[in-house]
Amino acid sequence: MDTGLELENMSMFHEENDLTPRFNIRTVSAQTGISTNLIRAYERMGLIKPYREGNNYRLFTLHEIRWILRIKRLFTEAGLNVEGIKCLLTIESCWQVRQCPPEVYLQCPAYHSYNTPCWQLKNGADCCDKSDNRCFNCDFYIKALSHPKLYIKENHKALVNTPC
Repeated sequence: MDTGLELENMSMFHEENDLTPRFNIRTVSAQTGISTNLIRAYERMGLIKPYREGNNYRLFTLHEIRWILRIKRLFTEAGLNVEGIKCLLTIESCWQVRQCPPEVYLQCPAYHSYNTPCWQLKNGADCCDKSDNRCFNCDFYIKALSHPKLYIKENHKALVNTPC
């Protein structure tokens, strides 16, 4: 499908504008060809965590739009289900990436929640400030959505080095 944007083919390297929440759900739907209902379902499944404005409207970054397109491909081309994608998203844990000391990670909900991305957990750890709606800009969230294990080989339509 030609969306008019080459989002899936853009570099994995991020520019500052890639991480600025500025696209509403209707724009994302129009540019990707993915319905607003399906985008909302991805959020309910815990696969994305878009920024919410004061009026509770979702705003997406370019990085998240590329991820939404990749989610669709992981379902349709790689044959993964939600749990399979979550497994890949949790290959590395936020507390491991941030090298939290035991006194922090032992209190962290992500440490005790196997196969659940930290942005889906209701109560964040002290090192995670979800109260100001910042997951879209979180270094771990950005890294997890760009993990090389989540890319599909073009020729074989299979996951690259599937670990799970």
